[in-house]
Amino acid sequence: MLRELLRRSTWLAVGAAIGRFLPLLVLLLASRVMEPRQFASASAAYAWAGVGMSLTSMGLTTIMTRRLAASSGGPAQQRVFSHHLKLSLCFSGTLAAVVLLFGETGGRLVF
Repeated sequence: MLRELLRRSTWLAVGAAIGRFLPLLVLLLASRVMEPRQFASASAAYAWAGVGMSLTSMGLTTIMTRRLAASSGGPAQQRVFSHHLKLSLCFSGTLAAVVLLFGETGGRLVF
């Protein structure tokens, strides 16, 4: 049991590290390509997107993990997973639409 716990914890830690370092890498690469004003706008947009995603996700991963652990398995787990996947895609799509509609105008107003 300890071995299984360590294995799963390792995967979670690797996933969290990738989730933290990949955006940093993208910003570092973008800073070499963009002009300072463009980079400032992109950085601000990225920061606001992070805030928006944390608000729209509403802790769905924690809830999904608890429900998956409580479900009996098989079809029940697939239903829980697909339900939460649909909710996440809906929230992400709404946020993307708002950014596409108001992003450039909002960026110009802020900067």
